Amino acid sequence: MADMLFIAETILVWAVLYAVQVPLRKEEHRVLRSAVFILKLIMIPAAALLFVAIDWLVPYVHGYILCAIYVALIGDVVASAVEYIVRRIMAEGESRHRFDHRIGAPVGLAICIVVLAYGIVNAETVNEDIHGWQTDGLEREHTFAFASDLHTGSAQSMDVLVDFCRQVNESGAEFLILGGDVTDELTSYEEMVETYAILSTVDIPVYLVYGNHDRQPNAHFVGGRTYTDEQLLDAI
Repeated sequence: MADMLFIAETILVWAVLYAVQVPLRKEEHRVLRSAVFILKLIMIPAAALLFVAIDWLVPYVHGYILCAIYVALIGDVVASAVEYIVRRIMAEGESRHRFDHRIGAPVGLAICIVVLAYGIVNAETVNEDIHGWQTDGLEREHTFAFASDLHTGSAQSMDVLVDFCRQVNESGAEFLILGGDVTDELTSYEEMVETYAILSTVDIPVYLVYGNHDRQPNAHFVGGRTYTDEQLLDAI
């Protein structure tokens, strides 16, 4: 349900963004067009930065809209680029502007859908990445697994967590380190309990470090805590 709402919200934001630029798209104001294009390019990383860097009201209350703006801007920028290319290729004529809109709109919408599809699929995919380090003081080689920011119940589903535990068990690691944010403010009590029940299927020792979300410090932005520190510790 959350994915469908996010998709609908993104398409709506893109439609509004595209519609407000229709008067500009009908004119040949090259300097103004270029300025707006550059502004949109700047706004893409700005929206992403706002989402990941501000740890308070914005991501909790307006997180979905920031993501929707981010994706919509990408689609609109690509549409604007396609319109520019078509405009340069086509011969001069009044039909040019109508043709630009007919091409640019579906291209922009298609890019939004592609980015959304990639994000949703990628969020539900666990990929193993192998790194090697050397340090003084070790008497033998050690192999361990590390993961952080699982955010189960919000960013990750339980099926992804089950797959993650399977990969850990098959990795040959000596132990697992969880670097925090296993759950967050959007995780329900039942999801938190289920999360640690699934993690208990890992066959090697597990070491956990709390992240900045596990104990739901900003839950008052989204309706309050769903579990206490004691309940979290009991589940762990």
